[in-house]
Amino acid sequence: MDEFRTVTCTVCPMGCSIRVRLEDGLPVAFEGHQCKRGPVYARDEVLDPRRMLTTTVRVCGSATRLVPARTSAVVPRDRLMDVMALVRGLCAVAPVEAGQVLCADLLGTGVDLVATGSVPASPPATPVSAPDRKEDSR
Repeated sequence: MDEFRTVTCTVCPMGCSIRVRLEDGLPVAFEGHQCKRGPVYARDEVLDPRRMLTTTVRVCGSATRLVPARTSAVVPRDRLMDVMALVRGLCAVAPVEAGQVLCADLLGTGVDLVATGSVPASPPATPVSAPDRKEDSR
């Protein structure tokens, strides 16, 4: 029995609504795409949906508390919540430079988490000394 799914393509700005016909769970026909990349995207979306993850990571050693980050490639959609659980436990040590790998090979996916912004380290705190007091000799 044929099954149909509708996928909104995000490959180009057209945002085509692609109707995918499935036979035995496999995509066999595509309708509604405006460019040749649409069927490829729809097939991948039906068989193995993946997403780019954009997030923030805590920073230690800086007045700036968060650094923006993203994955270096797409991650399987069903692993996103597990990846985010890992990211919540991370704390990058300042200074952080844009492009720096914050976590390599997220959960064995082969995808790295990369900083997309820079965060400087805070200057060391200067000790506050007590004012010099001269003993009053009477």
